Amino acid sequence: MNSLIKKANKSWNNINPDEWLLDLRGGYEALCFIRYKFFIRLLNDQDPLHLNAVGYFKYFMENEIALKVSTISIAEYCVLGELGDLPLKDIQIVPFNLKDAQKTGEFAKIIFTENKINLEKLSPRAIIPNDATFCSI
Repeated sequence: MNSLIKKANKSWNNINPDEWLLDLRGGYEALCFIRYKFFIRLLNDQDPLHLNAVGYFKYFMENEIALKVSTISIAEYCVLGELGDLPLKDIQIVPFNLKDAQKTGEFAKIIFTENKINLEKLSPRAIIPNDATFCSI
């Protein structure tokens, strides 16, 4: 993991990761990025993990834990869900733009290399790991 962090830091071009994380938190002590699967469980009372998701959501709200979601997760949810169903008034939306896409590709390459995945196997198209996506936004 340390070698992955060192490689990522080199590609950040003088960005202090601690300052970046503090800015990302927006003044909150804690931060939680929400994925589309959390929304599915939270909004479907038939899901076996629905009560867990509700409990987590209440905990986050009661303890003032910053909740953020990327536009990618919203898009993934909207494949079968409706945007209007999401509790977005309590969640900050983090955009995913062109610079984020470029940085995600760089992080993914580092992750694939660290996991000794032959880059030729990724052709013609690689699936980007979620960890790389969220490191970049």
